[in-house]
Amino acid sequence: MEEKELRNGMREITLNHQDIENLMSEVRRAIASGDGELLEKILMWKKEKMFLGTWGMDGITLKWILLNLETGKTILEFGSGEGTTKVLSEHFNMISIEEDEKYVGRYKSHYIHVPLKDGWYDREILKTELVGIDYDMIIIDGPAHGERKKFLENLDLFDLDKIIVCDDLGAPSTTEMWNTLAPIVQKKYDRNFYLLPGTKTGIIC
Repeated sequence: MEEKELRNGMREITLNHQDIENLMSEVRRAIASGDGELLEKILMWKKEKMFLGTWGMDGITLKWILLNLETGKTILEFGSGEGTTKVLSEHFNMISIEEDEKYVGRYKSHYIHVPLKDGWYDREILKTELVGIDYDMIIIDGPAHGERKKFLENLDLFDLDKIIVCDDLGAPSTTEMWNTLAPIVQKKYDRNFYLLPGTKTGIIC
């Protein structure tokens, strides 16, 4: 584990597998003890100090996932890349729905190539491919060249009683999808939803 001091007195840390396990244990103890100040500090680390590389998803969101999902769990992600698939596959089982065949197999993940049809992933292909697949988290970071709001037309394909991470809020189609999806899941599964501080990411958990 590599460390260096930040201006606010906290440490910037490059974490390996065991580091993640230890940090998760500390976070669980903080939650159990009601130490809200510690949890707030974890979430409010400055974005530029937490960025993990030149990738699409920001470092704050990636570290939130590492802190809130048990190592070895399964993530279903829409879109794939160095920002999510490469980093998260070191800690989780990844299932990547990818529209562009040239990216299939690039990182350590179970890739499912689903071309776009009418602005979203081909429903019939996706429906067939998802049969028998279980997952613990959904990351919505795709399609890259379609309309993410069309996720709403296909809710029946997914188990929404999971943690849902919605990236790139601010883009009109994504924001429209989020503003409808979050209240639906909250009402049906008694979930909370919020925007992750310092990011363009929505969390349902």
